[in-house]
Amino acid sequence: MPRLSHVAFAAIAVACLMAVPPALAQTREPVSARISYADLDLATAKGRATLARRLHRIAAGTCTSSLGDIAGAVDRSRCRQEMEDSGTRQITALIRQHDDVRLAAADPR
Repeated sequence: MPRLSHVAFAAIAVACLMAVPPALAQTREPVSARISYADLDLATAKGRATLARRLHRIAAGTCTSSLGDIAGAVDRSRCRQEMEDSGTRQITALIRQHDDVRLAAADPR
C-alpha cells in the first residue's frame, strides 16, 4: 500500500506543477534582449544556425526568477521558451524579408 500512496503523491505533485505557470505569468517582469546578426550571412544555413544558437544563449542568460525551488525553475523555463518562440518568429520574418530582397534584386525587370 505505501507504493500506491507514493504514486498518488507524485500524481498530485505533477498536477500542482502544471497549475503553476499561469499564475507565474502574471508576476513575471517582461524581458527583452537584442541579438546582433550584422556579422552573419542569413542566406546560408551556417548563418541561420549561428543566429539560432545566439537566441538560445541569450534566452538562457536573460531569463531569471526571484521565485525559489520548483516554481522558479518552472518560471525560468517558461520565460526561456516564450523568448525563444518570440525570437524564432522574428528571425523567420527577418529571413523572409532577406529572401524577398534577394529575389527582388535578381528580378531582371
